[in-house]
Amino acid sequence: MNKNHKRISAAVLALALGFSTAGAGIFAPVAGAQIESTIIDDINEIQPTLTIEKYIGMPVGDPGEYNPEIQTALNTLEKGYGAEFTIERLNIDLTTVKGWNDVKALTPSTLNAAAKDSTFTDRTVTTGKEGTPNPGTVKVNLPVGVYRVTETGAPTNVDGVTYQEAAPFFVTLPFTDPATGKWSYSQTVRPKNQAAVEINKDVRDENVTADSKISYTISAPVPAGNLTQLVITDNLPASLTDATNVKVGTNTGTDGAFAALPAGSIDPITDYRNLTISLTEAGLTELQARRATNPDLQILVTFDTTVVEVPENGAIRNDASIDLGGGLTYSTQNNGNHAETRFGDLTIEKVDTAGELITTGSAAFDLYRCDSYGATTTPSYTTVGDKLAANLTTTDGSVILPDTQVWNFVNGELTSSPDSTVEGEHLCVVETKAPTGYSLNPEPQPVKFTEDEDDGYAMVVDVTNLTTDEAGGGQLPSTGGMGTMALIAGGLVVAAAGGAAAVRGNRARS
Repeated sequence: MNKNHKRISAAVLALALGFSTAGAGIFAPVAGAQIESTIIDDINEIQPTLTIEKYIGMPVGDPGEYNPEIQTALNTLEKGYGAEFTIERLNIDLTTVKGWNDVKALTPSTLNAAAKDSTFTDRTVTTGKEGTPNPGTVKVNLPVGVYRVTETGAPTNVDGVTYQEAAPFFVTLPFTDPATGKWSYSQTVRPKNQAAVEINKDVRDENVTADSKISYTISAPVPAGNLTQLVITDNLPASLTDATNVKVGTNTGTDGAFAALPAGSIDPITDYRNLTISLTEAGLTELQARRATNPDLQILVTFDTTVVEVPENGAIRNDASIDLGGGLTYSTQNNGNHAETRFGDLTIEKVDTAGELITTGSAAFDLYRCDSYGATTTPSYTTVGDKLAANLTTTDGSVILPDTQVWNFVNGELTSSPDSTVEGEHLCVVETKAPTGYSLNPEPQPVKFTEDEDDGYAMVVDVTNLTTDEAGGGQLPSTGGMGTMALIAGGLVVAAAGGAAAVRGNRARS
């Protein structure tokens, strides 16, 4: 996962079924009618026309449905400017019964493979730009036939916004008017685009351990238009307990803070492991009302859970999905915006100036988050915040702290990220007790990953001690005096942060 930054993508997903037509359905152009030869004989040479009206928004009505109420709803949507369509005539003869039977056999899955009419020159048309006489609309004259229409250039409504083209569809010219049973030679299609719903899953897991609480937030932009369904699902992994303290709201509080939806906005939750948040009709109405005054509206689901075990690979991954109906389902499994908490075993080793383990006596350490300062090649470190663990005592020269949160990835972000909310970019140990015969090393020592990539997120830190004689009979000076960094520069202390266990170097475990 590459998750240094999370963002709500500006990409737009075209709705394959998001059409309204001025006649029969896109994939049922004869509305199921039985075409007879006597009717086919009535096809004349009236000039057929195809009008494409491009809209931005959720589907209005069922596929192929069109009536005055739908037009009223369409009038509230933004037109799609500058969308390009390629029109191809298929090798189907509409003056024969066989041709109409071939039309009835077309499906979305077979449309792309349908043979073209080699005598027809493909047409490329573009909907009008904003400010032109027909913004978002294009009208084209075509001979009688069956046409495959493919969006080859998505709308250009906003500079810098990328749009994904719609799925191909087909139309027949003419088609039978269900109301009169007669041929209609003017077909209008209204394909709609909807902003892709980039669902996000965020985690608050700072200083988490193998038995502590973590908090999640699921967020997704609320689409414009008519919402008929909104279901958010989060199937929690075995590493976590069931969800608790579940809340559902939007970002409409002060400065975008959480604002709860009113009672009755969601169906009762019955399963807190496979968490399902399904909005009621009242909840959908409330969302649409909030969306009307806030185009950046997001639905938010927050909850808590507890870590009960750490997976073998050290990573607890949690995904979520949102289902808007009509095949519009989006998941963090596909966009990389899942939540992840990472653990590894931390080994603290006491070594002498030769890099050998000090197996006599014992040393004790506290664990902190820390920041670096000074020269980038030989930085010093200072602790920040409260200690994370205390009195970690060595046996035979080392101590292992299992299932420790990795030093460089907290709250779902690299701690080096400008967006990181974590205090302290690094993880450090501070010696509080030196082995007998050795001087205390009070300098915070940074934790690193081990060199072996097969170790997953395993971490190590070597803390070097001088003997009492090497230190002149006392302990090493802390930062602010001569400092251990000065001693390292003088060659008296070696491998203060490396030792026998080489660090990962430039390899980033992200």
